[in-house]
Formats: sequence, structure tokens, C-alpha cells
Amino acid sequence: KNDFVEIDVIDFGMGIPKELLEKVFDKNAATNRVGVQGEKGTGFGLSLVRYYMGLFGGTIEVVSKSEEEFPNGHGTTFSLFLKAS
Repeated sequence: KNDFVEIDVIDFGMGIPKELLEKVFDKNAATNRVGVQGEKGTGFGLSLVRYYMGLFGGTIEVVSKSEEEFPNGHGTTFSLFLKAS
């Protein structure tokens, strides 16, 4: 797209609830939760991804449908936009 390469990372997991979706890139917000197999997260990963994308002149966007809201079509898409150079 224009001068950027887009990489989409898509999963069909439980999705991210709206109240967390607004905060997933905020390093100061509590966004961690237990995963579908009981795994624990720190809530810092996506803020780091956004930081490093910015260092390379790129951006990251997220679209998600939570299982609670969309029982038959939930999941998350992360779109990374990198300069094509």
C-alpha cells in the first residue's frame, strides 16, 4: 500500500474484548489475561512491538472480535506496515 509493505497476522482465537483493545499498545495499562490454555502474559508485548515498529518507520494496527460478542466469528488481526524503501 503506497510506500509500505503490509503484513497481517491473523488468528481465530478468543479475540480481545473492547475494554482491553483500546489499551493493548499502552505500556502503562494492565492488559494481561489468562489465555485459552491457562498461559499467562505480561501485557507488555504489544507496546514493545509498537515501539520497535516506530523505530523502523512503521506502524501497527489491530482489529479484533471477542468470543463474547461474536461467538461464531471471533479472532484478531494485527496489521504491520513497514516502509518498502
